[in-house]
Amino acid sequence: MDGEDLAFAIQEVADRVQASLSQGAGLTLVTREPGAFNEETRQARTMLETELKRRQVPVGAASDETALALRIAVSQGVAGRLLIAELLGPGEPEVIIVPYAASPSGQSVALRRVRIAKSFLWRQADPILDAAVEDGSLWILSTTSLAVYRTEGGWKEHARWTLDGASASRDPRGRLATLGDRPVALLPGLECSVYQDGDRRLTCRPSNRGWPIVRNEPSALVFAKSGGNYFERLQSATGVAAKLPPFFAAAPIDLADGGAGWMLACLDGVTRLYDASFRQVAMTSGWGSDLVARRPGSDCATCLIAVLSPDSGHDAVQAFRLAGAAAAPVSDALDVDGVVSALWAASATATTMVVKEKDSYAAWLLDVSCAD
Repeated sequence: MDGEDLAFAIQEVADRVQASLSQGAGLTLVTREPGAFNEETRQARTMLETELKRRQVPVGAASDETALALRIAVSQGVAGRLLIAELLGPGEPEVIIVPYAASPSGQSVALRRVRIAKSFLWRQADPILDAAVEDGSLWILSTTSLAVYRTEGGWKEHARWTLDGASASRDPRGRLATLGDRPVALLPGLECSVYQDGDRRLTCRPSNRGWPIVRNEPSALVFAKSGGNYFERLQSATGVAAKLPPFFAAAPIDLADGGAGWMLACLDGVTRLYDASFRQVAMTSGWGSDLVARRPGSDCATCLIAVLSPDSGHDAVQAFRLAGAAAAPVSDALDVDGVVSALWAASATATTMVVKEKDSYAAWLLDVSCAD
């Protein structure tokens, strides 16, 4: 197991602890006295507690005298970190030691925190469906037009195409794409393109074309419900397609076992985790209807950017990583001045966010980077 990260180590410890417990037995998690790796120990304890609860292992309070104590610590071995779990019972303690890899800086890649920053792009009264910055130009897709702006002491309109044949929707969705060198607006059940040079209209025609999850990587697609504002099918980069519960957003994610999976923000308010064969393996609630997956850097593991809707009425975005099948926050929440209406992976590194403000819509770019 040498060389694996903390998430894998958590899985192995949970497997062995669960196998050692009698039916219905509970646990109390404690940590050793603070040491050189106390921050990693606290993180490991949180991840392990989340994983054991997911497996329906009762995890009680420290005052629960009927529960066995599971003591957690992180130490340094010859080849890397050691996750040490001691199961303390009436007999001899059972000691579980699992090695895992640490990054060159001495901190596990899975533990590295993430920083989210936003930079302003554009604000207008009409709803914005998608935005992109490409080759020094800003593209804005709204419910009535597609416009391109170029920098001339600030963004100045260079060209605009009116959407001809697009129907209005109470909660519209749309995606920017390109076919060759021509702009394309993808709406649910429609493809709107310039069919003749010199046209100032995008003619909308019925289409079942999939929408790229990442704009410049069209191998992974979602398929919109015609006339709706959600998706009903997903096609992975390997060509595997699946009909799934209706969902608002999908994000590819690396699973703890090394495989690939998907997180789907479904219409019922639940975010579901699927493996590569589209078998549901976990679920969570409390997130909004938009999410994207980002890799902040080569030494920083993939994370999910999810939308949170606190009671303040203003949304926030926050980064999460999977710890087993549970999601743990790895960034501070970034507040926005309104409600997030769109969150798209614009490229391998850039994310476009649209915020519905009091009297306008604003497009932002989100930058996600390793924080330490």
